Amino acid sequence: MYLTRSKAKKAMGVIFVAITCFVAIQEIANRQSRVRKDTQESPPLAPGKQRESLMSETARENPSDVNLLHETPLERPSIKQEIANQPPNASSQNNPLYSDEVINQHIVNFTVVNGDACNRNASSQHRKVFLLILVKCRPGDSFPREQIRKTWGGLSEVDGKRILTMFLIGMTTNSTLMAKVVDENRQHGDIIQGDFMDHYLNLTHKTMMGWRWASEFCPGAEYVASADADVLLNLHNIVRRLSERPRERFAEGKVQAGAKPFRGNSKWHTSKETYPEPTYAPYFSGVCYVLSGDVAARVYKESAHVRFLPWDDVYIGLVLKRLGVVPKNVRKYLKFKESYQGIEDALSSGPAVLVGTEKDHAWTTHDRHNAQLVKIWKKVTQKQDATDRTKKKL
Repeated sequence: MYLTRSKAKKAMGVIFVAITCFVAIQEIANRQSRVRKDTQESPPLAPGKQRESLMSETARENPSDVNLLHETPLERPSIKQEIANQPPNASSQNNPLYSDEVINQHIVNFTVVNGDACNRNASSQHRKVFLLILVKCRPGDSFPREQIRKTWGGLSEVDGKRILTMFLIGMTTNSTLMAKVVDENRQHGDIIQGDFMDHYLNLTHKTMMGWRWASEFCPGAEYVASADADVLLNLHNIVRRLSERPRERFAEGKVQAGAKPFRGNSKWHTSKETYPEPTYAPYFSGVCYVLSGDVAARVYKESAHVRFLPWDDVYIGLVLKRLGVVPKNVRKYLKFKESYQGIEDALSSGPAVLVGTEKDHAWTTHDRHNAQLVKIWKKVTQKQDATDRTKKKL
């Protein structure tokens, strides 16, 4: 039997993806083995943040709670071993939260990088990226990514300023899913992937991978935003707001202040060995926040001196504290609305709207629901564009 050229090419692609997954998983296994030889085995890091955000992280991470199209979160023992066997920066009672010595080794490598994205399609007038948006998502979130590309993620310029949206993902053992990710990235070129398993206990690795990418491949970006895949962003409002804000030592979003580690029996349990302080440093709700470019680069560099915690929003707060950068709380920066009219009103007036709940208003496979969210975003955007054109004529 003979294969056509297209079928042969597709078969080679599947084989390549399978080999890539095998090599990455072997590297993770080897890394765990090396750590076990060099350090005493630590108890598993206990989940540890008391979410005060408007939507529970549990709902956004568990497939039983959110009607998103994605693979089942991986619960294999090897994933927990990887986190439990982190170097001594993980959960040792004798290790400080901060140190002038390196206590948090960056162990994540890129498997998909798209390092030319910041310079791709740049015009002579708008070469520098004004706002880089890093979206945390799962490998199986192809549908939410597509919806984002249809709305705010599809904008490349606002008010004459360049915008770039990239998606952050980890690895999966599902070779079929990985093949789809490869095809998706080949089409859009907007995915950044690291060699860690995509799991909620690895959210800090995912976030830090994004800051590393920003500092290495988009160092000229004036601002860098972190966003989840279940938010609607009004980039007109964000760009106009940032245009009047400082270009250095700047950080703003919805701040959680005075939050206490959750010591009870929970997915987010945090032991005193993991985090001994009674309260966390002020931190942003991880759903959406913005840093100036210099702060984003320094967060990645300085994180080597801050003990690892698996909760990315809390961890970034600790790094900002060490840097002496005070997170600015903007109350209307993130709003949560259940009704479509509420979403439209909030999106018109604020930078970001959380559209995910435990039942509805996330990007789902329900065509009518998604069409309504896209319609809302287009209506708000078109209204603002019309207002801008009127002002220019005056």
